[in-house]
Formats: sequence, structure tokens, C-alpha cells
Amino acid sequence: MAEIDPASPKVGGNRFSPEARKLAREREAKVLELRLRKVPFDRIAEALDITKGAACKAFYRALRRIPEAFADQVRKEELESLERMEARVWREVDKSGQKTTEIYQGIDRLLAIKNRRSRLLGLDSPTEITLRSGESDEESAAKRRRQMLDRLTPVEQLRLLELMTKMRNEAEAGRGIDVN
Repeated sequence: MAEIDPASPKVGGNRFSPEARKLAREREAKVLELRLRKVPFDRIAEALDITKGAACKAFYRALRRIPEAFADQVRKEELESLERMEARVWREVDKSGQKTTEIYQGIDRLLAIKNRRSRLLGLDSPTEITLRSGESDEESAAKRRRQMLDRLTPVEQLRLLELMTKMRNEAEAGRGIDVN
């Protein structure tokens, strides 16, 4: 039978001990600090020698522990960042002479930003996940696009419609833009 070295670090143990709680809070603080500097979770995990899932959990635990005023400030900064990203994407999408694929990529980016914003604000309701669907990949993709479009405000829907109309008109005018 192998002897246990008392100097070696223990695996497992009581995670509710004062020492374990202190270490967990310190790790959460490090994760929060890195995440607020926009470091991705996989890099945080690597830096702290933990799993990506543990880094995510530590971040959200830390967010729940911080005072509400600070949490509001973090949300505000994140929303401002999303606003800047969205404005830049709109500038790119609105440029004339863009290829249809570039415009659609811009629209996809806009929808991703909207999705992130709605998750940050807690606007999304829980969704049901179907493991086996009778839908084809095309039908499934169309359904997801429809759901994302439904998240746009009426003003954004109108702007998107105007953009698509502009693309169709340019294609019909013989500029060679493929709208399909």
C-alpha cells in the first residue's frame, strides 16, 4: 500500500472549509478581473489551470456576489460595448456597393449582437431544445433566422427591409448583385 505524503496537496476535501471558501473567492476575483478585461474564458481557464466550465461558473458566481450597483455598472459597460459594435456593423452594412454575402454577414453579426444583448438583460425566456427534429437543416435555419428577426425592433426591421429592397433594386438594375 502506497504511503500518503502529508506535504502533497489534497484532492477533493471540504469545499466549505474557511480555507477552501477563501481560495474559491480569490479565484472568482481573478476570473472576474480577467473577464472584465475581455479575456476569453478558455484563456482564463488556461491561465488559472482550471476548466473553461469552472471559469464560467466562477465568473457568474462572482457577478452574483458583487454589489448591485457594481453589477449594474458592468452591465452598462457591456451594453455600451454592444452599442458600439452594432453601430459599426450598421455602418458597414449601409455602405453602397457591398456584395450580398457581405451584407448578409453584417446582418448575421447584428443578430448575434442583439442576441447577446437580450441574454445580458435577461430578456430571453427559456427555450425548449428538441434533440430529434423532423425539420431539414434548411427549415431549421429558416426558423432560427425568423426567431432572430422577431427580436429586432420595428425600426430595425424597417431598416433591414429598406436595405433588402435596395439590394433587390440594384440587382434588377443590372449591377450584377445576386440576391438569392
